[in-house]
Amino acid sequence: MKTFLNLIFGACFFFISCEEEQFNNDLNNYNLDNTKELKSKTKNKEGLNYLRQCYIIDVDRCDTPNQPEANFWWPSSPTSYYEGYFSSTDDHSITFTEYNNGTARIFGSTKLNNCVAYVDVWLKDKKDWTEWSAIGGEFKKEGCADGIQENLMFYVIDSEKSSITAVGGDCLEEGTFSVEQRPDPFDMNTPNYGVHVGPGGANWDSNVGEYGLSGWGWLVNSQGKRMWVMDFNFRLDCVEEPCSPCDGKVTDLSLRYNGSIVNANVKIKQKKDDKIVFDGVVQPGESFSFTGKDKKGTLGTEIIISINGVEHIKLHTSCSKPVGPGTLVGDFEIVDGASRNGGKLCPEEDPAGDDCNECDGKATSLEMQYIGEKPTAFITVKQKKDEKIVFEGNVMSGNSFSFSGKDKKGTLGTEITLFIDGIENTKIHTSCSKPIGPGLISGDFKILRGSSYNGGEFCPIFSDDDEDDEDDEDDEDEDCGECEGKVTFLEMKYNGDDESANVRVQQKKDNKTVFDGTVVSGSSFSFTGEDKKGTLGTEIIIYVNGIENTRIHTSCSKPIKIGLSFGDFEILNGTSREGGQFCPSDN
Repeated sequence: MKTFLNLIFGACFFFISCEEEQFNNDLNNYNLDNTKELKSKTKNKEGLNYLRQCYIIDVDRCDTPNQPEANFWWPSSPTSYYEGYFSSTDDHSITFTEYNNGTARIFGSTKLNNCVAYVDVWLKDKKDWTEWSAIGGEFKKEGCADGIQENLMFYVIDSEKSSITAVGGDCLEEGTFSVEQRPDPFDMNTPNYGVHVGPGGANWDSNVGEYGLSGWGWLVNSQGKRMWVMDFNFRLDCVEEPCSPCDGKVTDLSLRYNGSIVNANVKIKQKKDDKIVFDGVVQPGESFSFTGKDKKGTLGTEIIISINGVEHIKLHTSCSKPVGPGTLVGDFEIVDGASRNGGKLCPEEDPAGDDCNECDGKATSLEMQYIGEKPTAFITVKQKKDEKIVFEGNVMSGNSFSFSGKDKKGTLGTEITLFIDGIENTKIHTSCSKPIGPGLISGDFKILRGSSYNGGEFCPIFSDDDEDDEDDEDDEDEDCGECEGKVTFLEMKYNGDDESANVRVQQKKDNKTVFDGTVVSGSSFSFTGEDKKGTLGTEIIIYVNGIENTRIHTSCSKPIKIGLSFGDFEILNGTSREGGQFCPSDN
């Protein structure tokens, strides 16, 4: 009997030791210390492209007494708040890696006394707050990090791929556990918090606004019983993957659908072998990803995108033409991607660039800006021939909207009509018989981008007013223009009574701080927009010593020029996205 027990004990010890050794081998292979590997290695063994890799920093638990700095909590009961805190050591640390397909991995080891937890947890289904809240997801706001739900991304734990192995006498239980999301996202009687990542994401850390993660789970035994609760809570020190120009054909792409069709069935196939690389239902504003399926894992030389069974547009993936985040492809925008030899694709600073053409074969898609006087208008866009509605919705003045054609070939036909609040405002020829492209103004609308069936991306055109301005040598303000397309840059002078003051400037929509510093009365300071298009959004709020001093409309819906004053501040210089340099005020 004694021999039998010794055999069992030896087998258990051998199992855990071997598992621990294998884990340590994996951890060494995964280590971030090798900087050369980090810069050159764009894929992991599963073939996923890195977006970023992060070191984990233990949180300070908001300086709560009897709660040590930690990154992982495994208590004996859900209310045992003063025990079970695991921390990093010289020999035990964790990394966090995000991939371009909406997944992430928490990997490494952490320690409490002589109990070591070996962590290999996968996260999936990455969503922003709009997407997360739309499916009933919530934000668990606790602690002291002051995270803002709109600034965070949300995942759920992938229980099929996740495990935590505990080794050591001080562990509540030794062995390997699977990990499930807590609360259960499929239980309608409990909230769905998921795992959130972003600024202020480490709930229990007093470094307000620092990048971090919080998540909650169960440790589940081999019989499927939920044994213990656990939490992740840590700050992140991340290294972005370097980008390079496309080289050796595109391997991976993430696209955002900017069209107006709800429940659009999007199918993408490789041109050469007709292999389907994506086939699914996509909503307006939703992003999705896919990977090449040729022999080398690339998308070949070209892909064909169809919407609801109708060919919509083609995209060159051979690297012979510029491709990268920001490139518009009909009703789609590239948000991320990678190539076989170059790794992560760099953003295209000017997506149209030299790779643009005149309209040929009817327009297929348009991105337009509403420049009317009404602060918000209900806009309808109809094709002339079949009166199909290609866009319908509320748009704020200065904002843009996109749509694509709905005829048999996916074009807009020969003409479209635009209505504001049910009243016809203008018509635009889309047959290519008249000039059409970025810069064209028609009624209360301006074309920002577009494409045609045979010509692809439109080249910019100049309106008659632009040509007249170029010939007018006596116009003293020829190098300045009215605000158009939202403000991108401002230089301001502080004229307050305080000799010096702390000035903070914040974008209204996303709460991003674009300036924060001490300014002496009579001196100037400057800042630049930080939204996705490099603008300041529709409005900025300026605080002096923590108190709101003034607000400035930056949507171009109200006059904004050099010399105008707002509160204790005067505009000295500025630019807008479409209008360029500001003109001086008439006053």
